Amino acid sequence: MCNFGSKKKKLIVCGESFSYGTGINHWPQIVAQKTNRSLNNLAIVGCSNFAICFQLQYALSFLKPDDLVVISLTAADRFEID
Repeated sequence: MCNFGSKKKKLIVCGESFSYGTGINHWPQIVAQKTNRSLNNLAIVGCSNFAICFQLQYALSFLKPDDLVVISLTAADRFEID
C-alpha cells in the first residue's frame, strides 16, 4: 500500500498493529479515501516505538508540504529483540 511515486497528496501512517490493517474497512484506508489521498502505510505488526521512529524517519525523506503523517505509538514497555 505504498504509492511513493504518486503525485496525489499522501496520508502516511507510522505505527504498529492497530494501524497495520489491510483492506478497505480499516481506519487508514477509510481516512485516505475521505481525505482524497493515497495511502502509504508503513505500520508493522508487533513493532516497538523505536521501530516507529525509524518509520517516521523514512517517511520524512519523501514528505511533501501537503502530505499528512499519522503516528500511532505502542506501549512504552514494548521493545525490539534481535
